[in-house]
Formats: sequence, structure tokens, C-alpha cells
Amino acid sequence: MTTSQGKLVSVAEFTIKPSGLFIKEGEIEARVCGAIWHLGVAARADGSGAADIIRFTDGRGIRRELTLYRRDALRGAKTFESLADQGFEVPQSSTDRARILSYLAKCRQHAKRQYLLASRMGWHEDAFVIGRKVFSADPADRVRLDGPIANAIDKFGSAGTLADYQKNVLRRCQYSYRLLTGVSLALLAPLARHMHLENGGLNIVGPAGIGKTTILRVIGSFWGGGPVDYHQSWLLTDNAPETLGLLHCDLPLLLDELDLLESDRNKAGGRLKAIVHRLSIGQGKARSHHSHASLAGLSDFHVIFASTSEHWLPDFMREGNSSMTGGQVARFVDVPADAGQGRQIFEKLPSRHGKPITPEEYLSRINRACETYYGVAGRAYLERLVHDLSTQRGALLASLKGDMDAFEKEVATDNRVDPRIRRRFGALYAAGQLGLRYGLLPPQCDQFMEAVGSCFRDAVAHLTFTSGISGGKLTEALQRFLDAHKERVFRVGGGGRLTEKRFKKSIGVRPDRKRHGNVLWRRTSAFRELFVDDHERVAKQLADEGVLSSTPSGHFTRQQRVPDLSTKEYFYVINRDQLRSPNTL
Repeated sequence: MTTSQGKLVSVAEFTIKPSGLFIKEGEIEARVCGAIWHLGVAARADGSGAADIIRFTDGRGIRRELTLYRRDALRGAKTFESLADQGFEVPQSSTDRARILSYLAKCRQHAKRQYLLASRMGWHEDAFVIGRKVFSADPADRVRLDGPIANAIDKFGSAGTLADYQKNVLRRCQYSYRLLTGVSLALLAPLARHMHLENGGLNIVGPAGIGKTTILRVIGSFWGGGPVDYHQSWLLTDNAPETLGLLHCDLPLLLDELDLLESDRNKAGGRLKAIVHRLSIGQGKARSHHSHASLAGLSDFHVIFASTSEHWLPDFMREGNSSMTGGQVARFVDVPADAGQGRQIFEKLPSRHGKPITPEEYLSRINRACETYYGVAGRAYLERLVHDLSTQRGALLASLKGDMDAFEKEVATDNRVDPRIRRRFGALYAAGQLGLRYGLLPPQCDQFMEAVGSCFRDAVAHLTFTSGISGGKLTEALQRFLDAHKERVFRVGGGGRLTEKRFKKSIGVRPDRKRHGNVLWRRTSAFRELFVDDHERVAKQLADEGVLSSTPSGHFTRQQRVPDLSTKEYFYVINRDQLRSPNTL
């Protein structure tokens, strides 16, 4: 109806010229204000948030767009506050202000362009919003961003061609199962809602310099990044999870360096537990995660997240004065960054002039490539995905389910592993296979059964299962854990005075043998993290075997005064004489 390209446009008694908005009163044409073009009307997917999309030139000559909410038009002052805040020269005359409101109302009546008002990224019915672009089977769909995400979308940029990205980024991922699994995570994020997967993610664990952040950078480069990193630090405020969830809805949420979460180590575990919980219930407490995408609430979000850390999550939680719950274990899974081949995150490396390239050099190449080519693969993916979901949804989802079932049959065969973990890794494999079928990934990347399977097995190796295990096997599991963490068993009289700080980092105390016998006091939090699924049954079984001591009243924990400290705490009391190698502690 109107344009902002310098053309004269008339709407009822109003005329918009480059020099301003004019009103005709009889034979006289009076200037009302500066030029203001009405681009169309907007609303959210459920019809709420009705608004006008306008364009104008501010006092510095900069062209701006603004969303003016219909509700504010009822209070004219609010509309003019929004305009003035963006540099529009609002007239002082109340008559001219009333004319502006009348002009907008008449433009609204004749508006031909409809915009989707999005307060989060991701799926809005059958359309997908990323950055300032909407992907839809209906070419008439347009989008305007609403709320806090409107100020944080630079990370969703794009550069290069798909062929550039395939050659310089994806092709190099063939040498690392961790990188290929990261590519699968990038592909899975928009699928997860349709596949009825819970929110959840991976924590990539390893020392500094091994390549953890490179994995995040590759995942992010699928959707954006470049000069503005797609991933971000774990240095978050308490209100950040909801904003991050809306900004990364149906997209990967990538958080780097878990140790930055909280400067006060005593609070770190509790804060992590709260953030993981809020991210995990992103679809809302009252709605099942099996809801169809079109039923999702406007303030809900669905995210698949990935993190990096130098600490295993149980250790991070313990040192942060908290403990893992079964739900947290299922939703946030540790995966070691080290591929175990002596090449950091790589299983193998290419050669140059007959000599293998070093892991450090290849990591540098991948990082430089991600800064040059980014965002194009995600857009090509959405073009195909939106089309297939609108035209052959059933066939697409059946194909994905078939790949998930194949992964569980071939790899995730251990029924002791929480089904949510098995399904998430199965979905990662299915997403990778879809990327291959779509032609987004080069043929060299056709290794997803091996890649995702390797990460799954390495993740499961750090979980402890107890159901159906005999007492002897439970004792072995307990012994292995104590051996691996013996430096965190504080021996009274053998390592200096026990301080509050040292005690909080410990998993147990070996008290004075003359007073308490040959025992080890195992902190309850450490015991329950090891046997997270049914620690009460395990305690009873170990007590029946004589490994744990119980109180006369039948309790498996007892309160003891902590040596060198003035506090008391509950412990599991382990009989060291019943351990396989008691002298190692």
C-alpha cells in the first residue's frame, strides 16, 4: 500500500512524501510530521500482541523500523514515547498527534502485509524463525522480532556458500567423532520438538587446550557465528536461562567454560542444578513434552544444549556443595573430549607433505574456517526441513524413528541406561543421517553410527548402574570409585588439619583408627552420586555383605562429629576390612 522508496502515497485524506506526512483539509495541505510509512500489521501466532510495523527517518537521517503495539494506541502518549525514543520528531501539537493516530488507524484498515510477531526463535506453527528471517511453506510469511531477543540476533549471521562451508568446515569433521557428534547436535535442535525429545544436552569434559571450544564453534557455525561468537560463556545471571531459551529455541544453546558459572564455589552446584532444571522444563510445567509444535506456548522454549567443562558434573556438583539427581544425570550427560588416541579430540589426522598435521594446527584451521564460513548450512537445512514437514511430515518422522531404533538396536543395548539418554543419542544419530540424505554433509561425514556410538559408549562408561548387580559387583564399583578418588579421602592425622574448605571437596574421611576402628566415613552426597538410581537398595545390599555398617535402629547413615571441625554430618560407614584393596586409601 505504501513504500519508503520516495514515492508519493495517499491514504484517505493523508499523503506521505519524503518530506513528511501531510493532511488535506479542503484545498489546503498541511504538514503533520516527518515521513512515516506503514509497512503492515503484525501479531503473534495466537493472534495476540497486535501491532503496526512502521518505518521512518530519524533526526540524524537514519532509517528505522519500529513495532507499535495496538494496545498503546489506546493511550496515545505511550505510542509517542516509543517514537520519540527512536529519534522520531514527535509534534508538540495535540491536534497533529491525534492526526498521526488517525493516519495509522486508516493504514491498518487497508494493510496488505501481514507479519508474524516472534518473541522467540524457532517454530511458530509451521514457520521457523531464525534471526530476522522466517522460513515457511507460505512465501507471504514475514516476521518481526519482539522482546529481549530482538537485541541479540547478530550471532545468527551467515557468510560464504554451502559449498565453501562443506569444504572448509564439515569435511574436516571426518577426523573427529566428537566434531561429527557436534554436527549431529546442530542438526537435531530443530527436529527435537517434532521427535518428542525432552530438553537436554551434553557436557564436553577435558583439560584446557584439548579442543572443547572448537566443538562448540563448529556446532554454532552451522547456524551463525563468524565475527560474533554463536556460543557464549557460562557467566550467567539468574534470569538468563529463560532469555537464552527464547533466543535459542529449537536451536543449539552452547555454553563455554562451566567453571565461570559462579565465583563462590560453595554456591556453584546449586546454581547449576537450578539452571539445568529451568532449561529442562522450558516447555512449561503444565504441558507435556509430547505436545505438537503448534501447541507450544509463546513463552515456552525447546532447547538442545551443549557445554564445556574441565570437571565431570558429579565432581563439579560435589565441589559446589551439592549433588547430582537422577533427572539431572539423564538430562545433562558428560562426554569426554579426549578421543583416547593421543590426538586430543581427533581419532586420526590428515597428512601434509607426508607428515601428519598436529592436532593444534588442525584445530586452528577449523577455527579459522568457522570465522569465515558460517550460517549457510542451517538456512539450507531449514529450506528443506520446513518443506518436508509441511508436505510429508509422517514419512519424515517415520524415517527418523527408524534410524533411532537402529541405533538402540546396534549400540544403545544396555537397558540399565536411562531411556532418555539412549533416545537422545539415538536422535543424534538420526539427525546426522538426515543431514546426509539432504546432501548437506559431504560423503566423508558418513560415519555417524561410529561417531555417535563412540561418544555414547564413552559417556555411559562414566555412569554407574546398580539394578540387578550382585553384592560383590557393587563392592567392586565402590572400590573402583574410591581408588579413582583416593586423593579426596581425608585421612585424619595424616595430611594436616581438616579445614571446612578441604572437607567440602572431600568424598569422605578416614577417622582415627584407635577410636573408630578400620572404617571409612563416606559422605552421603558422594555415595548417592555413585549409586544414583537406587542408593537405598544398594546400601541395604552392601550392609548385608558387611561392607556398610548400619545403626541398631537399621539406618544406613549415622551422624558423626567431623574431626578438627565443630560440625556434625551424616556418613555411610564403610568397613575397610571388607574392601578388595583397603590399604590404597
